[in-house]
Amino acid sequence: MHAWENRVTAEVPVAKDLDASILAGALPLIHETLAEALSGGDAMVVGGSTLGAAHGRERALMTGYRPCDLIHELQIFRDVILDTAELGGVRFSQDQRALVRCLTDGIARDSLNGHSQVREQERKQFSAALSRDVRNLLNVVGVTAQLIGQKAHDPGIASMTARITGKIGEADAMLQNVTNEASLTRTLKLKLTIGQVSLFPLIEQVRIDFQDAPPAIRIRSDRIEGYWSWATMDSALRDLVILARQFGAPTGEIVIAAKVDFGRLFLSVHDASFFLGADEIGALFGNPDRYGDGDAARTGLSSVREVAESHGGSLVVRSSASSGTTFTINIPLDARPYVQ
Repeated sequence: MHAWENRVTAEVPVAKDLDASILAGALPLIHETLAEALSGGDAMVVGGSTLGAAHGRERALMTGYRPCDLIHELQIFRDVILDTAELGGVRFSQDQRALVRCLTDGIARDSLNGHSQVREQERKQFSAALSRDVRNLLNVVGVTAQLIGQKAHDPGIASMTARITGKIGEADAMLQNVTNEASLTRTLKLKLTIGQVSLFPLIEQVRIDFQDAPPAIRIRSDRIEGYWSWATMDSALRDLVILARQFGAPTGEIVIAAKVDFGRLFLSVHDASFFLGADEIGALFGNPDRYGDGDAARTGLSSVREVAESHGGSLVVRSSASSGTTFTINIPLDARPYVQ
């Protein structure tokens, strides 16, 4: 990761001014996925994972990355993996090298989709805001024209003001359609109240509240301190546990794990007893698209993703038939600089 960081900050101009935790983003999880794949694991790749889309969404929300920057940094990541292995005396087979390229290419494609989705949401919100402002101006002009018409004794002026108010009404109707369309896209980030949070008590309280019904919950976490919104993190973790209980076997086990790396918190909920395909993951985000929000109501994972993104991070879902399903909230250890 350090070799990648050095190259990215040297070769991608927009990356050089990013804080280390923001620069890392979802790259540690991408590295983990590649390591699993190369060790013979079931990679949890592209079809059963939101990893690429989550990475692209976070880059769009937290950085000035362009699509070409996304591709460039992942190309650097791929090259660093291959070069570092060769320098370390690890000889990848032709199939292993092809696997690295295949995984990074797939993640790059999905990251572009996630990035463009956020930009489209932002465009709609800007259109809505602009439409509301212009409609207010049109309303003032329309009222003024009506007053002129009422006070004018010249029939010609009255006729002109009638035409003006008619055209203003048509323009207002068109802008109303734009506003209605854009208003279907929710605010991209929540307004959070951030404070110092001891993570272990939060996780332990969630475990206690769910202990009376199977499956059992096991915690694997150090005592981590960070700056987040307790209320929204608690809600997000509970939502993930509910989803794991909904899909998992009662005789299984849910593992809540937390670790800190690269200045980021990785809080995960794992259940080995069920697998989610791409369509099922998309449905859990509340829309028929593969990873997006679209115009659907917030349900399931979309509310958890909103919490993660509002803290300056992302939500990643990885699922495979052999390893089960893992939901990971990946956010900066100190979210204060990145929240609204």
